[in-house]
Amino acid sequence: MVRGMSAVSQSLQSFVLSGLHVLVVDDSEHVRDALASTLEFFGAIATTAESAAEARSVLARSIPDAILSDLNMPDEDGCTFIATLRASENAARYTPAAVVTASHDAGDHARAIASGFSFVVEKPFELEDIARAVLLLCSN
Repeated sequence: MVRGMSAVSQSLQSFVLSGLHVLVVDDSEHVRDALASTLEFFGAIATTAESAAEARSVLARSIPDAILSDLNMPDEDGCTFIATLRASENAARYTPAAVVTASHDAGDHARAIASGFSFVVEKPFELEDIARAVLLLCSN
């Protein structure tokens, strides 16, 4: 149980993202697991991918409601991944996406937005930041 949260509040928390499917793309297992756990805590269904290539494979099988992707990944970074997705014929090209990054560089943020991400979530993040990000992505 989360400290300071009553059992009723905690159970209500699990309905915030209830039924939303979110794809988490990050090369760090620790970050992937943290994001997936956070999403599941708020009631979402989380699917994870450790690379852009694996994410494309997931997207070929199912289309999530939202995508959360790391910016700096080996082989193919988040900007290249989302730009390629946006230019593809895959129906997932319309899936709203946010970049989750440790970078505080305004240039990186601008490049992410120009590539096709809706906005940037900076690490470290609070649990509520991730829920808010998904709600914003899915409300458009």
